[in-house]
Amino acid sequence: MKKMIIFVFLATASLVAKAQIDTTRIDIPMKDGKIFYEGIVETPNLTKVDLYNNAKQWFVDYFKSSKDVIQNDDKDQGRIVGKGIIFISWKDNGSKGDYNDEITIQVDVKDGKYRYRIYNMTIIRDLPYNAHTGQNPSIQFFAEDLINKLYNNGNLFLTKGQCRVVLQSMDVETTATIASLEKAMKKPDNF
Repeated sequence: MKKMIIFVFLATASLVAKAQIDTTRIDIPMKDGKIFYEGIVETPNLTKVDLYNNAKQWFVDYFKSSKDVIQNDDKDQGRIVGKGIIFISWKDNGSKGDYNDEITIQVDVKDGKYRYRIYNMTIIRDLPYNAHTGQNPSIQFFAEDLINKLYNNGNLFLTKGQCRVVLQSMDVETTATIASLEKAMKKPDNF
């Protein structure tokens, strides 16, 4: 009987603990308290040079101006780091918004594999033109501010529901960016 009581207690405790881990109901990858997407992809038939060239071409094709995007380009090391913008559009119970998500993307290549990292996400919303000041103001906040609001640790102007929807939209767009990179990285050099 004692074993049964202990089993029921442990099973209940594990369910309660799991419920406390993610009350946001959003599976966003985190590292050291920051949103951080990362993956290592095997590409057995491609060399470091092939992968480097594919990554560089992807930056050129995916973003409007690769010269403005690429911050670090080291062919010998096999690393390209860029700062780009992905578009986030969201709707929640009659509210909607369009934001730009400024991200840092790092691609490291070796023979037969590469690693991508996406981090340093800053959300920017341009506000309407202000005729009195003659400026187009904007609001900026970190993606982690959305998570903090969901855990009652922040005072972001969005509601919790809006934070959840913006995070979900951000995750969808980031995942689409990763899928685009993965597709481009598979291409062999067929010159």
